[in-house]
Amino acid sequence: GIGAIMEVRVEGVLIGTVQVNSTTFADYSFAAVLPAGTATKVTVTFTNDAGDGNGGDRNLIVESVSVNGVTKASSTAVYDRYAYDGLDTLPGATGTMAWNGTLVFGFATQATVGGMDTLSGGSGADTLAGGLGDDLYAVDNLGDLVVEGLDGGWDTVEATVDNYALTDNVETLILGGSTVVTGSGNGLDNELIGNAAANVLKGLAGDDYFDGGTGSDTLYGGTGDDSYFVIDAGDDIRELANEGTDTATVYNIAGFKLAANVENLNTIGTGLGGAGFQLTGNELGNRITGSSIADTLVGYAGADTLVGGAGNDRLFGDDVLVVRARSDLFQGLGALMEVKVDGVVVGQVYVNNSTGFADFYFPVSLPVGTAGKITVGFLNDAAGGGADRNLFVESITLNGTVKLPSTAVYDRYELDGVDTLPGGTGAMPWGGALIFDYAAQTMAGGDDYLSGGTGADTVSGGRGNDTYVVDNTGDVIIELANDGTEQVNASASYTLSDNLENLTLTGTAALNGTGNNLANDIKGNSGNNRLDGGTGADILTGGLGDDTYVIDTLADTINEVLGEGNDTVETSVTYTLGATLENLRLVGYGWIDGTGNGGNNVIEGNAGNNVLDGGSGADILRGGEGDDTYIVDSEYDVVQEVADLDDQGNVRFGGTDTVKSGIDYVLDKLVENLTLTGSAVYGTGNAADNTLVGNAAGNTLIGLSGADYIDGGAGADVMVGGLDGDT
Repeated sequence: GIGAIMEVRVEGVLIGTVQVNSTTFADYSFAAVLPAGTATKVTVTFTNDAGDGNGGDRNLIVESVSVNGVTKASSTAVYDRYAYDGLDTLPGATGTMAWNGTLVFGFATQATVGGMDTLSGGSGADTLAGGLGDDLYAVDNLGDLVVEGLDGGWDTVEATVDNYALTDNVETLILGGSTVVTGSGNGLDNELIGNAAANVLKGLAGDDYFDGGTGSDTLYGGTGDDSYFVIDAGDDIRELANEGTDTATVYNIAGFKLAANVENLNTIGTGLGGAGFQLTGNELGNRITGSSIADTLVGYAGADTLVGGAGNDRLFGDDVLVVRARSDLFQGLGALMEVKVDGVVVGQVYVNNSTGFADFYFPVSLPVGTAGKITVGFLNDAAGGGADRNLFVESITLNGTVKLPSTAVYDRYELDGVDTLPGGTGAMPWGGALIFDYAAQTMAGGDDYLSGGTGADTVSGGRGNDTYVVDNTGDVIIELANDGTEQVNASASYTLSDNLENLTLTGTAALNGTGNNLANDIKGNSGNNRLDGGTGADILTGGLGDDTYVIDTLADTINEVLGEGNDTVETSVTYTLGATLENLRLVGYGWIDGTGNGGNNVIEGNAGNNVLDGGSGADILRGGEGDDTYIVDSEYDVVQEVADLDDQGNVRFGGTDTVKSGIDYVLDKLVENLTLTGSAVYGTGNAADNTLVGNAAGNTLIGLSGADYIDGGAGADVMVGGLDGDT
């Protein structure tokens, strides 16, 4: 009923098994990778003997074996019935194996190597074996058999028949012709390329690459990390859960939504009419990468990474509402459109495009598991419904679900919701609102990563703890309240917008980082940074560089490591420098005080009356305007008061100032008063009208010129008035 089963091996490696059904001699071809430079042993084995070798049972008769054109007759082979010693004797004629056994042929050293062959068998059911090298096979009959050995090169089949599947050790399948055909790969990393028709390509196992061509193709990835190149918006990618990390790259498709269970989405091309691309993710944590023009990237659910590239991009991590609208213009202004979600305003925009519909994006935070209402209102109707300012709404899209105005209720006065649209579906020629119902939302926000690229981008992460990359001061981040803890990494000076918590400056440039009314965590880079946390209880970390910290509450915290630059604190409240900070500058007009540390500090006052105390180092104290008090405890402390000109050009001095000194002291020429503290003994005034006050010790107080007032205090004092009328 069946013929003999023949197995062929080269150096013990099985290269093929075939059922020999012919009663006359026929050729059977096998592809093999021969060991170059060494002799080769070929074995032909008979595996399914039917009887005892004594009559008309199943026998295998081998006439010869040829390797690369070199033919060996079976008489030159050794027969091994039991595959033990190779010393058995053939029971029949030469080459006849009447029972199971093996013929062993020896071939000399092979000097040939494989080439890049093109094989076409014609219209019949052909057997094609290319051998070594990167071979190309033309298959036009489903019965064609392509035979390739392991490591025989990168081989390609161009098939014009339906339901063709790559055989073992062949890597690439190209569908030829122009008809709809199905093609399948094998367990390797295959390339599967369609034609212009609507093909079905199946990858099976391996990390496969798909290019369906221009038709609306169906692409099955299978297991492995598959890649899809899509040039037709109608392509349907089919992936099951947990089948690898897959990537789709789309070319010049205006809008594309990632299929289920595919992780990554990229776009290339120049856009259609210069317009950017809209790329939309799925329920997974996607990585979506835009092009060099202005793209819109929407991640939806999952912890997404959105990278905009060049261009002024719009990035939305989670829930997003798209209103497609246009308006009639009236006196230069478009229709003012207001969007509410469950009664809360999420955005207002002037719709100025009068020639065609455009998309307007609004990040929203939808309550999970609860249905609600979306209201699109028209706020600035110009007249009575004629050729004035009108608003036209074509559709709204919420998280990929499209709703038409015909599914909404129109409410002209926002009272009862039972009015009728006068201008047809979606046309509002006077003020009012369209009210859409939305179903309960099941998608929760993810921890998204959003990088808009080099343009002035608009990004919104939605729910979750999102990370934003900012490289342009024109970048706009939109976050709603209570949507997570957000991190902004900025390579340009940046001010946190509402509802953003943390800011880190990157790179080495001198940048500014500014917070908001939240409790922000702001970190500098290695450059000279200015860090201002805003009104919250902020944590400011400068890092390397000569940094400036802006403090407006004692709840602010500064983190600096010793030796990380010459740093300055600007404060509008009374402040004492931490141990690793160098300089303190009081700002504003409040009567506040500034205190140094054990280092050599520079402390500057503001326009108010300040008390400046440098601490134990060699400090420079500058009071500025106001009646300032200087605390001096070292001969190396320097008090500086500077005269300047007022608005009328008159010389203006910095108030009536006092030095409180714990050491012997001589007043600077622009300082008026001196009080000795601690163990100080000697105090000397200047040419101004000074007030000199001693301590409990026996002091020597010298007024010099000027009408001085001298009070020695307790102790046996020596008081010298000097010139002018002293007291």
